[in-house]
Amino acid sequence: MVGLSNIFKIVGQACTNFVREEKAAIVREKQTKSLLEAIMASDSDKVEALLKAGVDADAPSTMGNTPLTCAISLRATQRTPESLKVLELVLARVTDIDGITKDSSYLLMAAQIGVAEAAAELLRRGCDMTVKGWGGRDALCFATENGHKSVADLIVAAAQQRNEACAANMHAGLDKPIVARKRLRLKTFS
Repeated sequence: MVGLSNIFKIVGQACTNFVREEKAAIVREKQTKSLLEAIMASDSDKVEALLKAGVDADAPSTMGNTPLTCAISLRATQRTPESLKVLELVLARVTDIDGITKDSSYLLMAAQIGVAEAAAELLRRGCDMTVKGWGGRDALCFATENGHKSVADLIVAAAQQRNEACAANMHAGLDKPIVARKRLRLKTFS
């Protein structure tokens, strides 16, 4: 009987852990939902409070939206100081600067809808410019096709800077591979 009571203890602990993990997941989802709602309401004070409280700036909602995709969308539709502040707050907390999904990335989204502030910060932080979206097009294609010259100019400048850095390293005789995500100083918008 001792063996059976140990099995019950193990099963009981497993159930307790499962319930604890499920409750934590529900709390995280509610926090993410609150953050997304604050972003879409352009409430920078609430966004800042939630981020300071530890709400994950990279967490997707059940629909797949992340705080940054919402902030980029907000900035594209509302060109206000408040929407810029919301975008900056979220960008400052995002750790996954690429945000790559099947057919998109944060840079592709910013290029497609013309949010130069997001593109500039993502490029400054070294995001992957080689990601291809729908139809095999990259961020430069999306920016150009949609008439977003300022975003296209940022992408070209970042590519030139990265190429110059690679060339300088090659001429210096470095025998180690160049890291693709070189941090660059690009002009930021305010």
